[in-house]
Formats: sequence, C-alpha cells, structure tokens
Amino acid sequence: MRTFLAVFFGILAAAVVILVAVGLFIRVRSAKDEMAKGQANLVESAHMRLRIIDTACVTYQITYNGGFPKALADMAPPQEKAKGKGEDFSPPDRKHAGLIDEGLASGSVGGYAFTYRPTRISRSGQVQGYQVWAYPQKPSSPRLRSFYSDETGVIHYTDEARSASENDPPIGDHEVR
Repeated sequence: MRTFLAVFFGILAAAVVILVAVGLFIRVRSAKDEMAKGQANLVESAHMRLRIIDTACVTYQITYNGGFPKALADMAPPQEKAKGKGEDFSPPDRKHAGLIDEGLASGSVGGYAFTYRPTRISRSGQVQGYQVWAYPQKPSSPRLRSFYSDETGVIHYTDEARSASENDPPIGDHEVR
C-alpha cells in the first residue's frame, strides 16, 4: 500500500508540475502576443501621425497663402495668454497655427521621434517643400518601422534599423502593420 501511495503522489506531483509549466507557457505566450499587438499599434499610430503632419502642412500652405511651415512647432496650438486679459488663447497665426497637438509639435510622441525639415525655399522665403521622418525612439525594438514622407503626401517605410527615405517602398493604408 505504501508503494502505491508513493507512486500515486509522485504522479500527482508530476501532474501539478506539468500543469504549472503549461500555465506559465500560456501566460508567457499571451504576454508576447500582447507585446506584438502593442508594437503594431505603435506602428499604426506613427503612420497616422505622419499622415496628420502631411495634412496639416497642406492646410498650413492653403491658410497662409503658399509655403509650408518652417518647423513642426509652427503648426502647434496657439499660445496661452496671460490670465485676466480677455480670451485664454491667442488666435492661430503662422507661428502657432493650431493644426497639430503639442506632443506632435514637440517631435516626440507615442514611442516615435518625428523630424521635419523644410526643403526648396523660394527667394521670398517661402518653404516650397518638406521632408518628415518618423522613427522608433528605441530602434532596437523588433517589428517597428521607420517612415518618411514629403510634400507629395506619399508615405514610405522600411523595416530595417535606419530612417526611411523616398527610395523605400510606399505604404498603402492596408499595409501599416
């Protein structure tokens, strides 16, 4: 009888160990799946923010009679006025157009850094073109893409650990992830 109980408890202990191991495996796999979903959301968010910048640049160009902004900060929300002076905010202008939020205007949001560079400046000082990059702030993160766009509005991407360029493939809205 003692041998039977020893075998029984040995099998029971082995079953408990196997169940715990399977539970841990499932939990680790779920965590990896959640992490992958989170990274896919970061990528989609960066792509959409780049689209917002492109749209804001065109709106800026139309609103201020030609010329793109000289910096992302030019599209930031209007400045807050001093308290007790009437309205809370100054009206939008060329330096604070109110076309993008403060986070995006700062160039760093959602795990991505955004770099804007004006190109082709006319003799009158109007910006006739621009380039903008979005790249992961932690470039070693797997599955995070870098993006590039310019005044054409075409967004390009790369999965390589470098900044994207106009020579990389264009991204379709169905290809974000």
